[in-house]
Amino acid sequence: MRKLTIPIMVLLLLATPMFVSAADIPRGYGCETSDPTGALACTCEATLLNAYYNSEVNPGESARIVATFKLLAGNLDRCRFLLESSILPTTSTLSVISATGPICCVENDNYAAAYYTLDNLYGVGQKTEEVTVNFYLNAPTQSSIDHCADYYRTYWAGQGYYDVAFGVYNGCKKDVGSKLKTILYNRNNKIYVEVPDSCGNGVCEPNYGETPEMCPEDCVDTCGIPGCQMPNDPIYCPEQCKDGYVCSSANCPFPFYMCAGNACVLNYTTIYVIIGTITGVVIVGVYLKRRK
Repeated sequence: MRKLTIPIMVLLLLATPMFVSAADIPRGYGCETSDPTGALACTCEATLLNAYYNSEVNPGESARIVATFKLLAGNLDRCRFLLESSILPTTSTLSVISATGPICCVENDNYAAAYYTLDNLYGVGQKTEEVTVNFYLNAPTQSSIDHCADYYRTYWAGQGYYDVAFGVYNGCKKDVGSKLKTILYNRNNKIYVEVPDSCGNGVCEPNYGETPEMCPEDCVDTCGIPGCQMPNDPIYCPEQCKDGYVCSSANCPFPFYMCAGNACVLNYTTIYVIIGTITGVVIVGVYLKRRK
């Protein structure tokens, strides 16, 4: 078990705050302006000043992330900011996270977000304000996926360090579409997700990576539980789950598995590609026995 040598609560100060200007935000997409000429776009800017949170969490555990932003609204502008935080695998290549935040996609509980409006419609010059936000979100688990993506994407990368990401936008992508502007994006901070050694406690805990193969003493007798959720899914319990089961990416994760006739089966194409990549041998017409 990994032992911590760092404080439970960490303060992450950015020596050079990540600052991004988004002076070209169109009116009506997160910003209004009282400019009498109507010719100017809005000026909305943000800086991440600091962030506080526990340095380590368990999978599925609730995390409180406290972040302070410095927001700016241009002269005669009113800016509506979407402030967001998330816990993401370090290997994730997501560049715009507001498309799947909880305000935009309520099923993704490893995100948290809030709107904040900075009004400077009747000001003289620019207006700035420091805003502190308490984000409450959950650490990813083995079953954490992007529920609003049009393809399978997991937020689980096993035990280890994850990115604590912060983003500021002019709204959700689903609402503003191509007018979406990234005002701030920062992934410099880390959090450690540790899987507790719970095997042997008599409770099958898939969120902690327990399966009939990895922890048979806890999971071997779970077949028969209604719902066909892992580990009681058609791969492990085909007889118990055949009635009323609806195969989907949520319980039959691509690319290693695929739905075929409402059954979750191994995706042989992916396996062949992996074997071929490792061995250099192209496999054709080989039948692989389905894992029980």
